[in-house]
Amino acid sequence: MKKVTLKVTHEVFLFPFVTFSLEEDASSSNKFQRFNLGRRRPCRRKDLTPEHVDLYVSSGVGRVFIHLQRSGFQCSESAPLLLLCPDPANYEASLAYMHGGNYALPTGSPGQRAWPGGAAPADGTALAHLPAGVDVAPPFALGRFILEQFPAAVDKTKGTSLNVIFLPDLEVYGDICLAIMNSEQFHREAASYHTHIEPPLVHAFLLDRIDGRPRAQRHFTLTAAPGCWQTDVLASVTRAVREIQRLGKHDARHRVRTKPAAEKDLLAFDAWFQRNVGQQELPVAVRHVGNQGLGLVARRDIAQDAAFLSIPYAMILGTHLSLGPQAHADKWKSVQNDPLLRQFPSCNLALRLLAEACKPATASSAFFGPYIAILPETFEIPLFYEAEDFAFLANTPLFTPAVRQLYNAIKQFCYLHVLLSRWKGCPIPSEKFTIGNYFWALGAVLTRQNEVAVVESSSSEPSSAMALIPGWDLCNHEQSDVISTFSDPRDAVVTCQAIRAFQQDEQVTMFYGRRTNQQFLLYSGFVLEANANDRGQLQLQLSTKDPLFKIRRMLIAKEAAGVELMQLEDGDLRVGYTADATGSIVSKAMVRALQTAAMDKEHLTSALRNGSVVGTEEVYEWSEDEKQRALQTHRSCCEQTRADLEEIEHRKAASKHATLLLRYFKSQQRILNAAMSSSDPFNA
Repeated sequence: MKKVTLKVTHEVFLFPFVTFSLEEDASSSNKFQRFNLGRRRPCRRKDLTPEHVDLYVSSGVGRVFIHLQRSGFQCSESAPLLLLCPDPANYEASLAYMHGGNYALPTGSPGQRAWPGGAAPADGTALAHLPAGVDVAPPFALGRFILEQFPAAVDKTKGTSLNVIFLPDLEVYGDICLAIMNSEQFHREAASYHTHIEPPLVHAFLLDRIDGRPRAQRHFTLTAAPGCWQTDVLASVTRAVREIQRLGKHDARHRVRTKPAAEKDLLAFDAWFQRNVGQQELPVAVRHVGNQGLGLVARRDIAQDAAFLSIPYAMILGTHLSLGPQAHADKWKSVQNDPLLRQFPSCNLALRLLAEACKPATASSAFFGPYIAILPETFEIPLFYEAEDFAFLANTPLFTPAVRQLYNAIKQFCYLHVLLSRWKGCPIPSEKFTIGNYFWALGAVLTRQNEVAVVESSSSEPSSAMALIPGWDLCNHEQSDVISTFSDPRDAVVTCQAIRAFQQDEQVTMFYGRRTNQQFLLYSGFVLEANANDRGQLQLQLSTKDPLFKIRRMLIAKEAAGVELMQLEDGDLRVGYTADATGSIVSKAMVRALQTAAMDKEHLTSALRNGSVVGTEEVYEWSEDEKQRALQTHRSCCEQTRADLEEIEHRKAASKHATLLLRYFKSQQRILNAAMSSSDPFNA
């Protein structure tokens, strides 16, 4: 029997790159399969400076060392100590970060994020009662995060500071790093391999001898944008896509979806849906609706605001254990608090879907079989792009988010492969957890998921969970301002009302919400010709040749939460910002970024001292001349982007998705034209 194992060395997780291998132990030979989305670099370890030693001894870590040494404690390279120490250059912010993560940082600090829910949870709040987006409550949140999420990690401070942690298996360190990088509460952004946009705030060290010198792990909390992986990202992406395609052919016999839905599948779904919804006769039926695939068609006239779907929670596939058949819930309890699955519910939901798809259609437990049988076998989102599609996107603002979707999915697959291999009683057979099957499940989730309200008890406040709602997710999009879907956790039902009147045999649609064409393209696989909610992507570049470059970079780094920052190979800083369909810049953070590019030294210095403006709807003080310079810079950015888009139109359309992508770029051109004609884009 074939055994599939994931080999990941801990150094992989110290960098914003992906390098992993799948080893197949076959009877005849060993084969190695490797993805590389970036050059793998050797792990450089840096010994402590005397100044660091003084700080760490005085901070309490040294006292723990003395106690461990006197007690005869031993560690090794394969079972080291993990030390978490404050950053001497940002000592107060570092202590706040270690106490509560990015949410606890002083307002205006790089990387500071508001507490979800508006306020910090009480010290020691249990995981089950934390707001969505909070992984762990104070105090000593970073240490608690590691200890609560990874039972193998052992606190050696006896609960006093949670900053000296024994790892009986070095492999756990890689899992910890990946969990931190995937945590909104703890990860710190970087513009490139050597350049932090957000200071790391914590120094992590591995100690393999109690009397040895700790090895610095400089990228413990670091994550970064795809553009910083290496110079030729496209070449790496091309290799990854080719390898995914090769693995898809190799694992073809294990695919869970191999063909489009047939007419008998639609009839079986209709019968299953009717039976479980419980209505006498549904006012809609599943039909083919041209190039939109499947959709809902009215069996009879439907009045505006009339409820045409009422779907009980018992037939919803969701991340919360109360959703779906309760017989399925127990298997998932052991992974409910996994850090990646909590931080990224889409991954959790993709695993749930894949587990259901792995069940034989004739099995009594295959409740969702008729629903899965009508799901597409592929999706029009970047997870399924070919190498030619990414080449078509090269040097466009869409390239980075498209590659990031692929990169994140591969990184998740690495993590989940390890998780599932350790999960006793995992409902997904090991031979079925292939990258092709995971991508299919994730594609289905990204294009169809929706939030539903859930409650833990009759007296608790509702929270939300991600879910796939059979039948409801067959409604295609129509522009509107009417939100027509409501979930009631008390009655345990999702109701969908008609956004307008529909006639018999007309397709019944819904409004997906105020989304840009980029969001539709990345997560739904289509583009609207006219979208009042659309936005245009622009890029401003700050040059190192500018005598004021350093002060501009310091000031603009404060806006990292509201603008995209990327350090280029030559040291220049690229700033991404956005204009709406009217041509106005969409946020004050982006306006302040343009101010920073145009202001003189006096106003730059004043702005740098005025930390209260960051994170508000205010702008910096500036002169009329500076405003005109910013307007000229903005229009130059628009002209350059428009020229780039016009060049794309003349590229050879060898890409499978070229028609769809060109439709998106034409919508971008319309926004750029509006931005060019706006006399004051800064006062949105």
